Amino acid sequence: MEKEKRNPDKLHDEERLVDMLRKYAASEAYPFHMPGHKRIDPGEELKDFAPAFQLDITEIDGFDELYHPQGILKKARDNAAAYYGTKATFFCVNGSTGALHTAIASVWNGKDPLLIARNCHKAVYNGISLLGQGDTKLRYLVPEYLENYGIWGAILPEDVEKALSQGPVGAVILTSPTYDGVISDIKAIAEITHRYKVPLIVDEAHGAYFGVQKELPQSAANLGADLVVQSLHKTLPALTQTALLHVNSDRINEDTVAKKLEMLQTSSPSYLLMANMDACIRLLQTRGEALGKYLIACHRKILEAGKNLHHIRIAQEADKGHAYGMEPGKILLSVKGTDRDGTWLYRQLVDRYALQPEMASHSYALLMLTVMDREEGIKRLISALQELDRECGEMTGEKKDLFVHSEEAEDLPLQWCGMKTAQEREAEIIPLDKACGHIAARFVYLYPPGAPILVPGEKISEREIGLLQQSLSMGLHVQGLEQENTGIAVLVQEEEELPKAQGFAGI
Repeated sequence: MEKEKRNPDKLHDEERLVDMLRKYAASEAYPFHMPGHKRIDPGEELKDFAPAFQLDITEIDGFDELYHPQGILKKARDNAAAYYGTKATFFCVNGSTGALHTAIASVWNGKDPLLIARNCHKAVYNGISLLGQGDTKLRYLVPEYLENYGIWGAILPEDVEKALSQGPVGAVILTSPTYDGVISDIKAIAEITHRYKVPLIVDEAHGAYFGVQKELPQSAANLGADLVVQSLHKTLPALTQTALLHVNSDRINEDTVAKKLEMLQTSSPSYLLMANMDACIRLLQTRGEALGKYLIACHRKILEAGKNLHHIRIAQEADKGHAYGMEPGKILLSVKGTDRDGTWLYRQLVDRYALQPEMASHSYALLMLTVMDREEGIKRLISALQELDRECGEMTGEKKDLFVHSEEAEDLPLQWCGMKTAQEREAEIIPLDKACGHIAARFVYLYPPGAPILVPGEKISEREIGLLQQSLSMGLHVQGLEQENTGIAVLVQEEEELPKAQGFAGI
């Protein structure tokens, strides 16, 4: 579907939601309604929030309702759908997490097996656990492994074809772009899933800026995915928690999506967030082309500077493996093969140069570029990398890398029982180094990015223990461990007492 070409002058003439909020704030209307701040000067203790209080309202006369839009919110939603070229676009105030849960609930009966990328965000797993009726059979798509950088790459179309040929599933769910910026071939994958009459959900949280300029990657919303989730706040000038859920095909019932969204989101949606979403999309309509060009120019400037570095490597399109592409909104700085690690690079950028990366991993630090970056920041980053590059050396001796990912589902941890069974059964905390052979009772993952190392019900091996211990020793953020990261929750029952899962990956 082609994006609607809007006249910028007409857009400026239309009344926006934020204009209505300002008019109401300036009027003599007295608020005998929520929120409790009553839009007045909150005094010294809360003075920093006074501007937000002025525009913060609830569903009152004239301001429409998010879940039954008839007026200004319907116009905002319709405008978003026209810009993104979708069948329908829903505003989500619970972030991409709420949008993903809604997408899953809209197409899945809670019983059928699901085919998901192993590197899906924890929100996908939590949604499956929340919405599933009993032990959902998970079948995994394992991304390609990009050894040069030690990251997961794309989901390959041929792997989707192979998996779907092995039996029916309720939906296919994958992440593109990945947290590290790798893009899968959504068009080819969508053609495969639809041939098998299976809906495709794409977590495109980091790709809300896709397609705002012709040189940027296209959105999955325009490549055949049935439901696409985007976080406006991750890559565009939007407040935290703002997200979009795009419906892109007749396979999806819009009314079902609307009902599930109302069930799974707050019943008190923030008008500040909704007004910001509306304003952000209007910005893209009027200035998106120029902003996209600017982002590409910033990205190229950093890549060009990287050619003169001897030790720190910056991932670029040529390093994508079999992926469809790599997005320009991510700067992956690798020190793999040197005498340094990702946490060193991260800490140097923060402590010495006041440059805050998005995250650190074993051999790289990840930075995010958006359309709002400034040239001053780009120059500071390039200067810092030039200095830090001189402090790196070649790796001496052999450094064991436990972060190597396998591309085979058979090499994932053995799924001994289902997630729900593991989460509902009695658990105990034991030392992490004694956990080999036990069954995990909780999710354990590095955060960010939030893809699981262990899923509840999986049998813990020495590999997972070593990976977690190495991550902790490097100061990486591990979530899901207990007792200040020295213990792990495992099931009390002996293995033979647990109902062994059938049809799970690795079984």
